[in-house]
Parts: sequence; C-alpha cells; structure tokens
Amino acid sequence: LLKFILGILVLLLLIYKVGFSDISLKIISINPLILLTVFIIIFITLFIGALNLNILISPLMKVPFSKVFQYSMISWALGLFIPGKMGEFLIIPLLKKEGISIGKGTAITIIDKLITILTLSLFSIIGFLLFLENKTIFKLTISILLLILIPLFFIFSKNGREIIKKYILREDSSKFEGFYKVFSYYIKKQKSILILNLIITSFKWFLSSIITYLLFIYYGYHLPIIYIFLITSMLVMITLIPLTISGLGIRESSAVLLFSLFGIKSSITISVYIIQLIVTYILGTTILLFFLKEIKIKSNDISSL
Repeated sequence: LLKFILGILVLLLLIYKVGFSDISLKIISINPLILLTVFIIIFITLFIGALNLNILISPLMKVPFSKVFQYSMISWALGLFIPGKMGEFLIIPLLKKEGISIGKGTAITIIDKLITILTLSLFSIIGFLLFLENKTIFKLTISILLLILIPLFFIFSKNGREIIKKYILREDSSKFEGFYKVFSYYIKKQKSILILNLIITSFKWFLSSIITYLLFIYYGYHLPIIYIFLITSMLVMITLIPLTISGLGIRESSAVLLFSLFGIKSSITISVYIIQLIVTYILGTTILLFFLKEIKIKSNDISSL
C-alpha cells in the first residue's frame, strides 16, 4: 500500500510540475483508433510472451498453448499490482495445475526472467553509453551486473543454494525439488531453445517500444525507433527496482528525463506514458476479473514462493 501511495504521489508531483491542464488536454484529445492500436500491440506482446514460454516448456512436457497463454496473462496482470513485478512469479503454482512441479516451474520461470533481464541489460547498457554521462553509466551498469550475477550465484553455487534452502525456503525446500536439475538441463542440453527465447524476447520488447513510437508520432515528434527501443529497455530495468508498484511514477519521471535529451516536451512524454499506463491497467484489470476463478490457487503454494 505504501509503495502504491508513493508511486501515485511521485506521478502526481510530476504532473503538477509540468502542468495538469496541458497533460489532460493531450490525453483527452487522443484518437480512439490510437488507443485501440495500443490495446492490440500490448495484447500481441502478451501472446508472443506466452508463445516464448510455451517453447521453453516444450522440452519437459506438452502443455496446451491456450493454458500457457491464459496463465501468462494472469501472472502479467498480477505483476502490475505487486512491486518489482514479483506477481509474475505466480505463474508457477498455476503451471502446477498442468503437472509441472513447483521446482520445475520455478526453474523455467527464472530462466525466462533471466533471459529477459540479460536481453534488456545489453540494450540498456548501449543506451547508457549513448545518452548518459560516465559517472551515471558506471553506477547503473554495476547495478545491472549485480542484478544478473547475484541470482546466478545462488543458482550455480552449492553454498548459495544451501543458503536459500536454510534461510529462505526452510521447511518448504522439498517443494522445489528438481529445480537445479531442470535449470542445468536447459543450460547444458537446450542452448538452441535459450537462444530462440532471447531472440523472441528482443522482438517482443521492440514491438512494445513501437507503442511509444506511434504515440510520439501522433503528437508530432519523430524519434528514431531504435532510440525509443533503447530507452524502453532502460526504463524496464529501472522499474525492476521495487520502490513503487510496477515502477509507477519512477518510470514516467525517468522517461521525462531521457526523452528531454531529444527535445521532447515533458507534457508530451508524460501524456504518452500515462496513456500507456491507463490502457495497461484497464487490460490488466479486465484479465484479472475475467480469470477470477483461476487466480484462486492454493495459499500454501503462494506462501512457499
């Protein structure tokens, strides 16, 4: 609740500083066809994300794509309301319904997330080098490297896994049996699947950046799509820091700063991101209400995560 309030306060302060009337007029005047396009692109990215996850699952067992798509949408929607997008990990107990154990489901999900982080990290660092000063580049690059290396230490190090079992999982550690075996199997035997996942992940986020590109064009700004893609990657990495719910307020403030480097007015940038925010939360809330029964998963499975 505090993180949600903090995010709202940061966003409201940003809107106040830039000018509420200017922003509201830009949002209200948006063409409904543009809003529909935003909805469609977001939905397509969800479809691609589910397809990517289904490909990742396929070496272990066959799960109907319709189920993976459904569970993927639910976990994405839950991630909108939980700091650091941790709600997306609730796909693990959902996959358990299809016979994928908690241990295997956790391995698959973490592999998918690590590839996403690795992909966006590479593009983010390119963005840092192009758009930011050296001191800031160093700090952000170190933060990203730690974000990648710390999880890998706890996965591949025997001591790291023992720490997780002893101090975090405790009596629930038995539920995660098979995690390391499955993780190692993908690293050693399924490199082609991992590379394919990385390629699809890159395409998914590139497609996502097209939303911002189209909205800027609508408001009269023609910024190269590659720049928007790099900044989108940077913003996603920034929002992984769980200061607010789903990076609310932090993402918009960072976007204003980064796009101002290209002469884009703050009111335009905020309008573009608030439009995406509104559409995203409408879609996310709709998904949660539509699949309300599926969300009622066992409480002990959630607590063990």
